[in-house]
Amino acid sequence: MLPVMAKTLLRRRDGTFGALDETARTRRGEYVEGAIVLTVWGVEVLDTTLWDDVDHLWGYLADIVEDLVDGKDGGTYFPDQPVELSFRNIPREHVVVSVRAGEEKRTAAAPKDALLDALRTAGNEFFDWLDHVAPVDSGRERAKLNHRR
Repeated sequence: MLPVMAKTLLRRRDGTFGALDETARTRRGEYVEGAIVLTVWGVEVLDTTLWDDVDHLWGYLADIVEDLVDGKDGGTYFPDQPVELSFRNIPREHVVVSVRAGEEKRTAAAPKDALLDALRTAGNEFFDWLDHVAPVDSGRERAKLNHRR
């Protein structure tokens, strides 16, 4: 088992979720509803119950990746949900990932390199898909995701 896995799932009109593919469409300027699934040592820290405007959420995560690479902690709230996501550097090159949604809190510690690799891979896959279905300028977000890679 990999220590960290991340992927993006798109929310369909019927409320179910599916993988990024060419059949899913969006138009420039539309919100892209979906979820980022982040699993650390088998613990789903993020899952489809925490869906939101995934295009904006990936932009926020790109900022956090850049902060983590620079040795800083990072955090954000989801774009349209009262969900707090935080990343805190701890000794031995690990990061504590925490999500708070109301009374529910999920926390897991991940090897920093594995976390960054999983987020970068999934983030770049999402921006590749977005550029294909609704050409946008994701250069800023990609630069942050791949900061000092």
